[in-house]
Parts: sequence; C-alpha cells; structure tokens
Amino acid sequence: KVPKLFGNSSTKKSQSAPSGEMSKESPKVLLRKKLEDAIELANKAEYEHASQIFSQNFASLFRENPVDSDVLHKTAEALLYARYFFTIPGIEWFAWGSEAEKKGLFELAVQLFEKGASVEKDEKIRRRGLFYAGDIRLRAHLDEEKGKEEMKEVLELDSTDILAAEAQKWLGK
Repeated sequence: KVPKLFGNSSTKKSQSAPSGEMSKESPKVLLRKKLEDAIELANKAEYEHASQIFSQNFASLFRENPVDSDVLHKTAEALLYARYFFTIPGIEWFAWGSEAEKKGLFELAVQLFEKGASVEKDEKIRRRGLFYAGDIRLRAHLDEEKGKEEMKEVLELDSTDILAAEAQKWLGK
C-alpha cells in the first residue's frame, strides 16, 4: 500500500456540497484529490478505474505553472509502484515521459519511457521508447551504461533505419 500523497484528504467538501452548487475548490486542489482517489483505488486493486483517472489527469500536473515537482514525483512514484497493475498503454507513458523531459525532469522522464517500453506490445513503439530513455540517459549523464544497453537493445530489435543510425552514433561516442 502506497501512503497518501497530498496531505490529509479526510475532509472532502465537494462530496458534502449539494449537487446544484459549484465546488469552491481550486482546480489544483481538485486535481490532487482525483489523483489521491486513484491511488486509493489502486490500493483496493481497482486498477482499471484508477488507470482511467490517471490517464485523464496525470498530464495536468505538467501543465501547472510553476510545476510542483514534489507532487509530480510522488504521483509518478505511485504510478510506477511495482505492485500496481495499471492498464495504461505504453504510448501514454511515452507522452508523459516527453512532458517530463520538456520540464527538465530527466530522471522522471527516463522512468516513464522505460515503463512505457515495458508495457508496450508493439515492438516498433517499444523500441522508440527504449531509444528515448537511452538518449535522455546519455545526454543527461544518468547511468550512461544503462543508456548504452538501451541503445544496444534498439539495434538488436532493428538495425536498418534512422533510429538505428542514431543509436549507433551514441554507441560510437
């Protein structure tokens, strides 16, 4: 069981408000409550519903200005928790990884790309995720040996296209 992510969520004003009233909570607070609810669902092994909530809401954390990297990392940690079995497609993990990279959160980006590659069934898409993870590792100097291993795996899967040529350049450096 993963601990609560965003403080005390025992006060749920939005549930006690009459259905005709608008909630007075900020979108930021509502987003965190939704993500907390998703974690609670995952703790109850309701992965399908939790996956839907994460799919609809996790990317919103990247759009906040300024980005709350602490909340982002804690949410990602819960998403990446090994005992949770979310039904989120690899391509979505890659999109999140790309957003993390744009925000300069390179370690998080690598984790998201690697998770996406681990769940992706299409070998071509999986290969692209491995390439991006390896590329970030090598450019940001994050466990460069692992980055090179990922580039080698990209080449093992297909060594005849532009992606392979880029991987070969990294391995040649």
